[in-house]
Amino acid sequence: MLKKLLFFTVFSSLLSTSLSAQWQWAIRGGSVNSMQITTDYNNINYITTDQAGNVYFLGQIGGAGVKVANQPLNAYSGISPGASLDMVLSSFTADGTYRWSKVIGGQLNDFGYALKTDKQGHVYVTGRIRNVNTTVVGTPYNAVHFDTDTILPKIPIDSLTSIIEDTLNQSMFIIQYDTVGAFKWLTMPEPDTTSRFRGNFPINMDVDATGDVYWLCYLLPGEYRWANNSIITQAGTYVVKYNNQGNQIGLNQLEFNAGRGIDLTGSWGGITHFARNPMNGNYYIAGTNKAKQYTYLTIGGDTTYSNMYLAAFSPNGQLLWKKESGGADLGQILDMDLDDNGDVYLTGDVWPGTEFGGHTFNS
Repeated sequence: MLKKLLFFTVFSSLLSTSLSAQWQWAIRGGSVNSMQITTDYNNINYITTDQAGNVYFLGQIGGAGVKVANQPLNAYSGISPGASLDMVLSSFTADGTYRWSKVIGGQLNDFGYALKTDKQGHVYVTGRIRNVNTTVVGTPYNAVHFDTDTILPKIPIDSLTSIIEDTLNQSMFIIQYDTVGAFKWLTMPEPDTTSRFRGNFPINMDVDATGDVYWLCYLLPGEYRWANNSIITQAGTYVVKYNNQGNQIGLNQLEFNAGRGIDLTGSWGGITHFARNPMNGNYYIAGTNKAKQYTYLTIGGDTTYSNMYLAAFSPNGQLLWKKESGGADLGQILDMDLDDNGDVYLTGDVWPGTEFGGHTFNS
């Protein structure tokens, strides 16, 4: 049994006269229950800000004694035995004043994969939930909660105690709040028939200034719950576009694919990084190639064996160019960002002798 550590958010600013950092404020939070899996811990996975300088973080928590900034929160994950994880979205002002929180999850493990804001006053979260069965005997399981805004019905069981598999079984979601934490909309577009074995994955997302959402997903064949191009005939990686009202307005398959969606995400994401260039609509994907350990990763139709990669795609999904690591090829890409000129910045770690982007790292 691993006792869970609390998570912290700590912020600093630079003094212009001395260039020395001074702490401005710190926030403590998390759950207190023990977990059975060593990778299940209280942690902040994503952080961003809005136009007003308010701070948002998306993290993972257990189910017992949850607090953020001394504010008690209700969580829904299992505690013991088989402790599981929920996700928590919290917001603070720029000076560290607590604003609001949302806890998302149910009895089983639920994961958040991206957190974004737009310039229209909206906050977006994408992730995966795992719905639970109605229990016939014993203590009822907690249903999946999107905080108190939406509570999902449980998967029903028929009179012979068999699970009715094609009902209430979506896992992928995007949810939108405004900057004061008011729920705006939730979309869960999967067909039940493809999500029973959890084969669809929301890999990442980007949001432009107007609030249009570009949702990078691994999708299995099926008929999805959106208006345009709703029938997927080929498993692969797609960008699904939504407007800021939650209406699907576009779909493009990328020349980027893996044997399984989970090979592009892991549990809490962070393997595949994604951004859209607002000036020309091109997509950039960078990541650490975990897929080769289990299945395969292809970029532009060619199998990629390198540990690290960066690739650009047209708005229609065609590969424009790619870069792959070589040499010792020991390392990982941990994050990616674009500046206002559309230039791409990567961060990560490598071992000496690894080549990437025309540079050989010697330390």
